[in-house]
Amino acid sequence: MQKIKRFRGSPAQDYFSGFNSVKKFEPTSSFINKNILYTGSFSGKLITKVKDSSFGFHGQAKGELNFCFEGKCIVKRFFRIPPNETLKLTYLSNDSDSIIEDYVYMSENSKLDYVGKFVCEKNKFKNFVKIIHEEPNAKSEVNIKGIVSSKVDIITSAEVLEGSKGSKVSLNSIVFLFDEGRVNALPELNVETPFSRVSHSFRKIKFTPEQLFYLESRKVKMDDIKNFQKKTLLGV
Repeated sequence: MQKIKRFRGSPAQDYFSGFNSVKKFEPTSSFINKNILYTGSFSGKLITKVKDSSFGFHGQAKGELNFCFEGKCIVKRFFRIPPNETLKLTYLSNDSDSIIEDYVYMSENSKLDYVGKFVCEKNKFKNFVKIIHEEPNAKSEVNIKGIVSSKVDIITSAEVLEGSKGSKVSLNSIVFLFDEGRVNALPELNVETPFSRVSHSFRKIKFTPEQLFYLESRKVKMDDIKNFQKKTLLGV
């Protein structure tokens, strides 16, 4: 695979070695059965579906990107938000067997709104997010929400380095567990400047036997509860 032009803070070249080819990114409504690393830049608004693909992105981005993952997907993306710009990055995974790894590099006065929503009933799912702050006055917020009946890994990471004075970071995850659902959640924080604000939270919610007994006595089915949570938490 040809070499890519790396940004400061981006992963090493061999991180992207699993892709068959490199192409300039062109917005499209779907990526199906592909194994491609896209480079370049993005601005504007895009809603797209990724199905049974290895999808990579390495470049600058601003605006709004919405991804829906289906089937088996391996996703490796590096976004650099230009100075004074905003990126809203959203994904929805409806029981896909996926690994989603995202690196976001924050420039001066840039903003990130990262929202991940997933349902994991039969397959395994992993979401890794790393935010790199190295320039001043950037703001990043990560919110991951999920419904789990199988196994999920959630890793949220932030590096707030010297020179990022005035930066704000918020990492948040909430997961509803059903049946034999399990979640491994790990926050990773590296803060090298006292002139920043960093927070993280994780909530794991599961019905107690007493609550389940009460619901069953009222003839409330578990499938109905799951569907209600999907609509209220995920909007699906």
